[in-house]
This record gives sequence, structure tokens and C-alpha cells, in this order.
Amino acid sequence: MGTQSKLLLTPTARLARARAQQLARQQVAAGCMVWRRPLLLHYAAWLQQLREQAVLQGCVERVLIAPEQARWLWQQVIDKDVFVGEPKVAELAASAWQRLHDYRLADPEQWPKLELSDDAAAFRHWVWQFRRRCDDRGYIDPVTLDARLPEYIAAGRLQLPQRIELIGFELPLTPLQQAILNAAAATGTELIADASTPAGTVTERASSASMPDGSGAAKPDTRPDTRPDAMIALRQAGQNLQVQRFVDADAELLAAANWARLQLEAKPDQTIAIVVPDLNGRIDQVDTVFRQVFAAPAFALQSESQQCWHISLGQRLQQWPLVSDALLLLGLDPARIDQPRIGRVLRSPFVRAWPEEAAQRAASLAAMLRDASYELTGKQWLQQVQQYGNQHLVVCLQNWLQQLAQQPVQALPSGWAAQFQQQLHAFGFADGRKLDSREFQLLQRWHELLEAFSAMDVVTLGPIRRAEALALLNECASHSTFRERNPGCPVEILGVAEALGSRFDALWITTLDADTWPPPARREALLPGPVQAHIPTANSAGCLRLAALQLRGLLRSAPQLRGSLANTRESEQAELTALLMDAAMVDVEAVSDTIEVALEVLTEDVMAPALLLDSGNNQMPGGTGIIRDQSACPFRAFAVHRLYARELRPPRPGLNAMDRGNLLHKALELFWRHLPDQAAFKALDGASLTQRIQRAATNALQKLLQKHPLLLSQVGHDLEQQCLQRALGRWLALEREREPFSVTALEQLTAIELAGLRINVKIDRIDKTDLGEMLIDYKSGKVNKADWYPEPRIADPQLPLYALAMQTPPQAIAFASLAPDQMRFDGLANGTSNIPGVADLATAKGKFKAVTDWSALLQDWQEHLQTLAADFLAGKAQVHPRQASVCQYCHLHALCRIHEREPFMEAQEVTAE
Repeated sequence: MGTQSKLLLTPTARLARARAQQLARQQVAAGCMVWRRPLLLHYAAWLQQLREQAVLQGCVERVLIAPEQARWLWQQVIDKDVFVGEPKVAELAASAWQRLHDYRLADPEQWPKLELSDDAAAFRHWVWQFRRRCDDRGYIDPVTLDARLPEYIAAGRLQLPQRIELIGFELPLTPLQQAILNAAAATGTELIADASTPAGTVTERASSASMPDGSGAAKPDTRPDTRPDAMIALRQAGQNLQVQRFVDADAELLAAANWARLQLEAKPDQTIAIVVPDLNGRIDQVDTVFRQVFAAPAFALQSESQQCWHISLGQRLQQWPLVSDALLLLGLDPARIDQPRIGRVLRSPFVRAWPEEAAQRAASLAAMLRDASYELTGKQWLQQVQQYGNQHLVVCLQNWLQQLAQQPVQALPSGWAAQFQQQLHAFGFADGRKLDSREFQLLQRWHELLEAFSAMDVVTLGPIRRAEALALLNECASHSTFRERNPGCPVEILGVAEALGSRFDALWITTLDADTWPPPARREALLPGPVQAHIPTANSAGCLRLAALQLRGLLRSAPQLRGSLANTRESEQAELTALLMDAAMVDVEAVSDTIEVALEVLTEDVMAPALLLDSGNNQMPGGTGIIRDQSACPFRAFAVHRLYARELRPPRPGLNAMDRGNLLHKALELFWRHLPDQAAFKALDGASLTQRIQRAATNALQKLLQKHPLLLSQVGHDLEQQCLQRALGRWLALEREREPFSVTALEQLTAIELAGLRINVKIDRIDKTDLGEMLIDYKSGKVNKADWYPEPRIADPQLPLYALAMQTPPQAIAFASLAPDQMRFDGLANGTSNIPGVADLATAKGKFKAVTDWSALLQDWQEHLQTLAADFLAGKAQVHPRQASVCQYCHLHALCRIHEREPFMEAQEVTAE
């Protein structure tokens, strides 16, 4: 750095890049083809150069560790206290440590013990441990080294340029920054400030900041800037500002985006800035609004053209899809992988051959959602994707499983970094679809993160396990940010710090409300109140002064200015900041974010093409569900059974209601298998009955767990076994009280043809009683025989279909309700059954009061079910739910748009009443 006679120094990296581009344009405009680039750095980069020079010059005889390594040391120190494994506390400690040195505050060893809070006392102890670890291991952290730079500079041990020009320093420097510049000036370096730097920054303020008090801590001036010239300048600038108040934050952003677009269309070569003070917490919202305004085709899922707008702030590295997917792949455990993680991998465009196999991977995912349990092993996952022709993914999973089998138990971070790279390579990571410019930059930033992670060998002091390495890598990613390089977009969305010091042709400042300007004071949680009283942002006076300086800097950044604020609460209006009390403010009712276009008007078409079935194969998958859905809503039957618009509901951990119902169903089948009749059942003594119940429950669970081995833990298995045995015992107690019967069929397969449509059915159980054959269907949910009432749209056609499918018509049909609070039979019989709940049709009450003939009932069912089947085959697919409750749990609302129909909404209101 000593070879350069002049250094151009900016407060932010963005301003340094903008200044470099400006100088380059000036050289090109002057006709230069080649020129020597000036030394132009932002303050953090210059500070890093000074650190490296101090190490190379031998100013310190210790190993300089990186900020990530220092944070890990803080974590190790704090983990020995009560906050085990809490990285947020380590982050607070690192922030407090930075503030102590930036503002040259009193050293923690000098804090009076009796005046410290519990948090401050804990931090004081952590500082002592942190320093001791650094001393024992020969480390020096960047914060400590920065505090010593003024001493090294004053001693002439660091080479400095002859001249330092400060560009864009709109705000007062911190005491440490002032001390470094003072030391440079004392050694002969000329300090020059540009017009944007407030008067006195490099002279008066520098000299005052370099004089600590008796405690060794500097006392920067935190009083409000009440100088007449400063306040008059701010008020005069505010008088020329037009401020608009919007109904909400979305409307405010939308107006700013539309204004920027109009400015750009009127004059394409101008530079436009939108300043969002709270941009860091609203990046997604801002991105959505500006994408909607500036890239409407891309916003509508079309191919995206190059953006003409750029957001200056970046998100955490782990929040970007490419890095998030990389961390996801590394975090997979082949012994147990949940379906949400598997789904993300199957949908990831960064895994090898994703464009070629996207459809097959989607089919694999759909199959797993339907049939697999919540958690799978790596081998089960491999078997699933093999069934759908995912050849490339199969190879990836095989390589991944082989790679994991060979990994060490423990390794240094550098060793784990190599392992992680190999495992990502096994998946073909970043070898899926073609990466765009932003993703290429992200991939480079990911590799830089792995390099930084490898350097953690210095502080871990030994091998660590994979889980610890992954946690450390995730923590590094959570503290790193990625900001896409600005390709030269004319519209920039900036935070306040990024905008200060720059010059634009037009500027819009959002969020000019009294809550934001000035912001509330923010104290460091781990520093004592008296110690941080000298930090400007830790007291209201300092916040007021800082806000005034920021606004003054923004208002002179462009000749054309706009301002805005938005209501954040419905009950009250946002107030304009008092710092701009002379600005003109108008209320804006609403901003239109849509462009009306003429749409094609379609007549309602309720008929789909008729379904033509082969006379030799007139069967359709779906069973009785086809008729049930056609009765509930013709559109549902068409969408589900002809368009295959089936619901893919992600499984949940453990057993769901359907699983438990199937378990009871299977256990009862196993219990009655090889047990011919009630007499044999009653002949079982207590021990034999208990043993048979236990065996049926055990075998039912085993069959379920053979298919889904990770479905239940051992504790969960034992609980389900007990619940299943108890439910079987309670139900069989009801069976014991029945009139004599024999079980003639279990899980009987048969078929029925309706209007040319063949439907396969499986009857749970058929008993032979004194009346004749009795059809029984197990149900674990709510049931009601009233749903069998013969009408054109039968509410529950399943058992009527079963009855018609039997070669000999049954003389009784019944639900076996297995619900824990409703164990009972519920059915109808052609005579007296002597079974509580199974009513004689001739004396039945309710809906069936007018139906007395069993044969007529079967005939009515036949006619109505024939009509429903014929309607389905004919293509009748109108959106016409039988009643509003049919739509309550339907998954087709987005397709049928039922909620946009006024008659349906009125029906819902009537149902609710």
C-alpha cells in the first residue's frame, strides 16, 4: 500500500464501487484507452489491509483469526455457562465486544462489580475467559487488533499513503475511526474530506475523540446537533420535499416502484434510488413489488429478462435456494429421512439431471406422499425412485450412500469440508439446470464459505463429529450474507447507510414516519448502562442527532426528491417525522396495481367428453369412490377419476386416523380368521381370548411396520399395541352379546356393473344369521345409516353398492362403528335382527319411516346408482355439490372456484345458521 501516494476512502463497499465506475466513465469520456486505477477502498477493506500489514510487519506476534473463528471462540466460552448451544448469545457477546472497541469504552476489568447486572457480570466473565483463551493459544482477534492500530500507526510501524481523501462520510466517525485517522495525520498523511463530509469530521471531531478520560474511555459528543446552520439546512431541504401518505406499506412500495418506472421511461439514462430504511427486514416484500412492476412477464411465471432494478442488501447465505439446498443435502441422514426433506431434494433444480427427470421425480414424490410413511431410510428412498425411471437420481443416491458409508467418525473442519464436497458431488450438485448469473455468484460464495469453514481447524483444536461440523457450517452460513453484484441497473433500492454519500438524479425516501425518524434508542444487552451512555444510538439524543444527519444527507443526494410514509395500524394514521415538519404532505387513497384487459367470455360448459370404455375392459380404478364422488359433486368425480387431480396430503409423524382404522380393520380380520362362528368365539376362556386378541394386534402392527419400519418408535409401538388390544376387547364384548352367527366371508372380492361401468368392491365381512346373510363394514369414523336413503344423489352409496354386488341379496347391512366413544352397530335389516342399532326396515324411524319393503329398497338403490354411473360415463361434470358441507374438506377449490359462486356462498350461510 506504500507504493500509492493517494487513497480514496469510502464508508461502504457500494459507494466504493460506484466511485470506481464514475472515475472509469470520466477516463473514457476524456478519450483515455488505458489509465492507472487509483487506490480506492471502503473503510472495512482498508482496515483489513492494515491488519494484514501489522501482522506482516511483526507488530503482533500472534495468529490473526477471522471473525468467524472469533465467534466460535465466543461460543466455546459461553457454552461452558448456562447458555449451552445458544448461538444468539455468542452473537450478542461479539456485538458488545465490537462496540466496546469502536467507541473506546471502559475496559470490562474496570467496571465496578457492585453496579453490574447479571448479564453485564456474565459478559465481564466471558471477556476474561475469551482473552485467556486467546493468550493461551496465541491468537489475536480482529477487534482487538483494530484497537491497537492507532498505536502502531503513531509508532511508524505501518506504511500509509501520503494523502487520504474521505468520500461520502456523511455521518460522524466512531472514536476508533477518528483515532486511526488522527494517528495517520500525526505521521504526515494529509487528510482531505469531500463536500459530503460534515465540517469538522477530520479535524475538530478527530481531536476530541482521541482524548480518553480518566477511565481510558473516549466520550464522543452525543448531544443533538442544534447548530442553526444544520437545522436550517434540513428545514430548507424539507420544504422542497413532497411527502405522500399511503394506506399501507404495500401501496407505498407500489407507488414508489411505479414512479421509478415512469422516471426511467421518460429518461432511460438517469440514476434513480428508492431508499427503504427497514430494507433488511423487507427484502422479500420489496422484491415482489418491484418484480411485479418492472418484470410483469417474469412475475407471471414467464422467462425473466435482465432486471433494470437492483436491491443493495443481501439475505443470509443460508436463505438462498442454492445454499439452502446444499445444506439440506449435507444434513440428510440415511438412517432416517422425513418426507419434507425428500420432497425438497426431488424438487431441487440443482441436483444432477433435474431437467430430464423432473416429471419422474414428481411422480416418485406423489407416490411417496400417498403410500409411504413420514420417515424413510435411504435404501427405501432409493427403492421408491427406482420404480419411476429416475436413472440419474438412482446413481446419485447410490453414490451418496456409498460415500457416507466410507466417511470418518471424526475429522477436522478441513477434513469435513472435503467430505462435504464429495457428498455434494455424489448428488451432482449444481449440475442440474443451467445456473443464471446470480446463482453462479452464489456458487462461488458457497465455495468461499467452505474455505472459511476449513480455516476453523485453528480454533477447534482437534477432530469433531459430523453433527458438530454441520452445526458449525450452518452457523457460518447464517452469519454470512450474499449480495448480487449490481450489473449497472439504473434503479437501485437501498438502505439508508448504502444511499448516504451517493448522488442520484431522482430519489424516493420511504417510511418517513415519526416512529422511524428518529428510531428508538437501542442499548447493548450485555453492556452496563453507564458504560454505553456514550454510544450515540444508545440514547435518545444521539438517535435524534443521527437521524437529522441521515435525513440531511439523503435530501441533498438528488435534485428530484419524493418522500412517503404508510399507515401501519388501521385505527390510526402514521405521523410524519418532526424533523421534516415543513414538508408538504398529501394523503393517497389507493394505488392501482392492475391493468384492466379484455378477457374472453366463456359460456359455462358442464359436459366433459363422454368416457368410452372397452367392452372387454370396462373397469376403472377408484372403486366405489367414483359413485360416491359423482353423488357428492359431479365435478369432483370428473377431476379426481378422469383428470387424476388427487389430493397429495403430506404424511405426518406417527399414525394418523386412517392408519389406526386400518389397524383395527386388519386386527379384526386376523381375529376372525380360522374362527368359524360365535360359538367357537364364546368357547374361548379368558386366557385364550386374551392371547388371541394380543396375537391379532401384534400381527396387524407387524404387517404395517414391515411396510413402514420407521413409522413408530418402540414406545409408540407399545402404546399402539395396548390401545389396539383394548379396542378389540371392547368391540368383541359387543359381538359376544349378539344372537348366534357364523362368519362366512372376510375381505371378499366381488364386482358390480352399473350402466356399463364395472366396479370392483371388497366386502369386509359377511355373517350368516337367522335372518340370512348380514353384510358388515368396519368404520372408525362417524357413520349414519340415514346416508343410505334412496334418493337420486345418495349421500353414502358404499354399502348399497356392496349389497347389490352380492350374488344373493343380504337380509341385513350394518356399519360396525369402531370409534372409541361410539362402538356400536348401525344398520337396517329385513326383519328383527335382535342386534342393538340394526333396525327392522318395517319399523324403522327417521328417513326410512316411509320405506317398508326390502326388495323395493334394493330396487331403488339399483336405479339411483345406475343413473350416477351413467352420468359419470356421459361426462356430466358440473360444479354442483350436493350440499355446502361437501366442499368443507375438498381439495379442488382452486380448480372449481366454488367460493366465487354467490348461490354457494348463500348456501354456506344457511348451513352455518
